[in-house]
Amino acid sequence: PVQEFLGGDGRVGLLQQEITTFLENWIPCFEADGRSYLTVAIGCTGGQHRSVYLTEQLAAHFREHGHHSQIRHRELNPLQDTEKR
Repeated sequence: PVQEFLGGDGRVGLLQQEITTFLENWIPCFEADGRSYLTVAIGCTGGQHRSVYLTEQLAAHFREHGHHSQIRHRELNPLQDTEKR
C-alpha cells in the first residue's frame, strides 16, 4: 500500500527522476576520476517510507544498468541491510 501510494505521487516520481538524471550525468565523471565508490544519502522525516522507497527504486535502476548498489537503511533493522535487495 505505501509503495503504491508513493509510486503514484507525482512529486515522488519527479524527485526520483531528478536524482536519477543527476547521478547518470555524474557517475561517469566519478568513474573517469578513478573513484571506487559514491555515497548517496536520502532522508526524510521518520526514515521509513519515502526515503526507503526512493532508495530501493534508485538502487534497482542502477543495478539494471550495471552498477553495484549497496543499501543501508539507518532507521530500519540493521539486519535488513543488503547488497542484493
